[in-house]
Amino acid sequence: EVIKTVLRKEGEQLFKEFIANLSPSEIKVIKGLATSPGLSPIEISRREFIGDNSVNTSLNLLGKKGIIKKIERGKYEFTDNMFSEWLKSYNSL
Repeated sequence: EVIKTVLRKEGEQLFKEFIANLSPSEIKVIKGLATSPGLSPIEISRREFIGDNSVNTSLNLLGKKGIIKKIERGKYEFTDNMFSEWLKSYNSL
């Protein structure tokens, strides 16, 4: 519980402003990846109700921004585990 509280407070300071600079599609993609790691682009598209092209564009942009990395064909993970954990607990996305 203490860890969750610290993560939430630190995340508010570190990540909230960062998210404000992402597009709506990028936010949906990171939300999908945070709540269900290992989702393929097609699964993200279906789960977050966005088009395949938007997902692929967002994945490429998020990769260029250093937020996620491709681990194998169609599989991505966060470069910062703390960011991923914070996203899981942040309900305002």
